[in-house]
Amino acid sequence: MSVVPTVTNLKTDDPLSNQPQNESSAGDQLIGDLDAWVARQKAARQFAETAAKRRFVSEYMRRMNAPRFPAITTAGELLAYVVQQGNAMYERGDLENPFVLDGYRLHVYQQLAAYFSGDYTTFPCTLKPKRGILLVGGYGVGKTLAMRLFANNPVRSYRLVSSRSISEAFRLNGDVCEYKQKIANPCSTKFFGQLDLGLCIGDFGAERSDGKHYGSGFSVGDLLLDRYENNQLRGWTHAETNGSPADLMNAYGPRVNDRLFEMFNVVRFPEDTPSFRI
Repeated sequence: MSVVPTVTNLKTDDPLSNQPQNESSAGDQLIGDLDAWVARQKAARQFAETAAKRRFVSEYMRRMNAPRFPAITTAGELLAYVVQQGNAMYERGDLENPFVLDGYRLHVYQQLAAYFSGDYTTFPCTLKPKRGILLVGGYGVGKTLAMRLFANNPVRSYRLVSSRSISEAFRLNGDVCEYKQKIANPCSTKFFGQLDLGLCIGDFGAERSDGKHYGSGFSVGDLLLDRYENNQLRGWTHAETNGSPADLMNAYGPRVNDRLFEMFNVVRFPEDTPSFRI
């Protein structure tokens, strides 16, 4: 006679029935450890983000409060700054030959450094601060380069504009009002933050002789007279030229020629100064 097995006699293969009683507590512990790890990672990330923000704000404030321009108070410091800018121009490829202050040019640069720094003790200088600079020299000796390098100075910065550009502006527009007054500095991070700029006329005396606008004639000498008659522009006008006094007399006439020596300190390169372009 066969025996029918009862439920109590059956064996089960369900693995869950064999797990220990404390399985649920171990799972809870694992979940708790995972939550703690996530919390630590979140706290570490927030700490890193806060530290990064503080570093950014600190660096931003440092840059905002740092001087935007070199602290130049002496002629020697300005001359060193100018030499640095000249070397930088050569490294950028703006100059074909290395920038060198040789015996022909050193005295000229020392005079300009004294004038544009206001320090007349470092280098002996007799230039008058209420007069502009008329830089005279032969072709290629570096007149334009010198005035370009000193344009950014701590006392009275200026824009360098060629006489041809001024004459062409009159021919096209019929006026050059922007050059009859102080020039507004368009960028506060340039020219030592000065609000107003002077004017340096490049290649003075070499502009077009046919600078006319609908029949109205003009010469850069006329602009020079306008600036001469404005007392607020005394010391704000500079020029550089290849021309001799006779050349300037022929170009502008006796009236302008007479005003030149009242407006300018004349600074000359030695006659035997070699060309920078050779």
